[in-house]
Amino acid sequence: MAILAVACALLIAVGTPAASAQAPSSSATAAAPKVPAGAKVVTAAMTLNCLKMSSKTHAYAVSHGYCGSRATAGVTPDNSVAGDCGTADLYIWDDGGGYAGMYLGVYSTDGAVMLLSYAVDWQNWDYGEMGEISDNVWPWDAAWSTTTDAYTGGGYVTAVMGGTATLVWGGECDILNPTDGTNVTS
Repeated sequence: MAILAVACALLIAVGTPAASAQAPSSSATAAAPKVPAGAKVVTAAMTLNCLKMSSKTHAYAVSHGYCGSRATAGVTPDNSVAGDCGTADLYIWDDGGGYAGMYLGVYSTDGAVMLLSYAVDWQNWDYGEMGEISDNVWPWDAAWSTTTDAYTGGGYVTAVMGGTATLVWGGECDILNPTDGTNVTS
């Protein structure tokens, strides 16, 4: 009985969840929440991953201008994504014979990268094939890049790169998912 009385007292003092819920902001630029004095607010870039979504979700994103059409395969973004500690690049192209060539790059603005752990996930949208290229490398430099090939089969192929760069002084930078796509010939 005492527990019920305490629960009722809390509901009266705090309100029910429905009564205390805030209405959603009508502005995409809602006021920032208050933070304690001396706290550091870190803002990081966000990007919509147009590659890892169902066909239905992608169709919605294309119809609202959030993503490009997979049908526009001749146009590729050769994507670079910058964040607060550097830039990551992913470019893919047709190497023929069912192979997609890929350029991968990571450029730190916060010091040399000791360990780079990355993965590139690719998908052939014409045949539903998927694969991954991943590695751990030790660049010991602020800039690292490589080229590689992946057998994807012929068709429209997209790729996304993610991972983490561990800096020599111990900091970690997240790769913010650069993406690219192209037609690969058989």
